[in-house]
Amino acid sequence: MSGTSSPDYKALFLKEAELQKQEEKRRKQAEYRQDLAEDQHKQEQRRNQSKTFGEFIHACHILLSRPLKVEAPARSTQRIIPPPTGKYCPARLRLWEDCPARQQAIYDAVSLSVAVLHVVWCMDHQQYSCRPLSISVLR
Repeated sequence: MSGTSSPDYKALFLKEAELQKQEEKRRKQAEYRQDLAEDQHKQEQRRNQSKTFGEFIHACHILLSRPLKVEAPARSTQRIIPPPTGKYCPARLRLWEDCPARQQAIYDAVSLSVAVLHVVWCMDHQQYSCRPLSISVLR
């Protein structure tokens, strides 16, 4: 038995420990990628889920009422802007005094139409547990 050497247990142990570390690292990376994919999927579902009319109007208001941001002159147009040939372009602007009242009238008419269509749809489909429209839509 003098010709056979015993295996280097310390080297085998260290090699196995390194393999376990690598496997653990791969497992954690896989979990992270899976969690990230699930989060992205949930965000996509929330973004694409159907909205009520009130939620839609609120989202439009938030998006359109964001203040404009002034950028540095270096980021602005540096060349001559061509005239809007063949396009609609106002020659002058004037104050639209009854704009808020007209907007409110249009909003009220659309809100009422949406509410009526919702009720009719629920009745046609015999869905008596339809999700009620928000009170702000029915004003």
